[in-house]
Amino acid sequence: MKILHLALASHFTVGMLYQENQMIECQRADGHEVLLITDCWRYEQGELVKGPEEDTIMDNGARLIRLELDRVMCSELWTEKTQKCDRVKGLIEEFAPDTILFHGMSGYEIMTAAEYCKNHPNCLLFMDCHEDYSNSARNIISKTFYKVIHGHFISKAMPEIDKVLYIGADMRNWMNDLYVIPKEKQEFMAPGGDYIFLRAAEERTNGNY
Repeated sequence: MKILHLALASHFTVGMLYQENQMIECQRADGHEVLLITDCWRYEQGELVKGPEEDTIMDNGARLIRLELDRVMCSELWTEKTQKCDRVKGLIEEFAPDTILFHGMSGYEIMTAAEYCKNHPNCLLFMDCHEDYSNSARNIISKTFYKVIHGHFISKAMPEIDKVLYIGADMRNWMNDLYVIPKEKQEFMAPGGDYIFLRAAEERTNGNY
């Protein structure tokens, strides 16, 4: 299977144990072909830094493409908040995925992913929600922006979205407060992990080493 991760606001960082990293590791271990399209931001020594665009193969065999976002209204703020990138469409067509996972409940390119799935009905489209009021839409201006701008993007894409996956009750409440999401399209997705890491953490807690 060909799996595409669209994560233009995820600040993907190689080597970290975030959701995207773990999912890609598992998918590659299962033999799937995986492409991650993300932004140019990443963490280095605990600091968020912006790097260059790149197109590379990670150690796990997944392809990683970092892209600059399109300039919106000549503003860095609008650019980062809107998350628009014209080159995404061509990359989706080139990769021809069987499944698309759009990370986060915001971003112009969810409509691009939906358009591809409309033209390729066998391609599944999932959107995940890991936002809540501790990290997103924390004031009236931000909340209005999410509801009006990103709400428009999501409503346009919703007919093609197979499931909206939330990772906890706070995330479910957040997305239902801001967006109109059909109940039948909502599904809980527990964050995954590596049993070896969990066991090691438990042993440290118990003082075994």
